[in-house]
Amino acid sequence: MSFRLPKFSEIKLHLVGALKLFIPLLAIQVYVVLDKTMVGLLTDESLFDDMIRVR
Repeated sequence: MSFRLPKFSEIKLHLVGALKLFIPLLAIQVYVVLDKTMVGLLTDESLFDDMIRVR
């Protein structure tokens, strides 16, 4: 059994799959942070944080 370096085309297939999973998670996190920030600016932030924790 010997070790061989993978070709870039083989790595690219796995990177594309990983990005397909990572991008939606990143979008959700940005949405949650912006949601807290925008509503926190418009209302009392402590009440909104408590409401988010109860959900």
